[in-house]
Amino acid sequence: MAFQAITTVEALNQLDSDLMVKGYQAGYANTPDYTQRDQAYWHGYLNGQVDGKHMQISDQQRELAHAVVHRVKVGG
Repeated sequence: MAFQAITTVEALNQLDSDLMVKGYQAGYANTPDYTQRDQAYWHGYLNGQVDGKHMQISDQQRELAHAVVHRVKVGG
């Protein structure tokens, strides 16, 4: 199961926010649920891994963070 990295705000907005939160919590705790097949879960999981200090931020995660911050700054 391979997903294309989420690097735009538009792509992020297409993901299920509840699954992202569930994935984030699992990533932060370093307790993956391998039965999950939704990209939203795994996107959240990887962000939780970074915040939980289990992995380094990827270039794609950094790119998305910059896009989100830019969107907030310009009010879009």
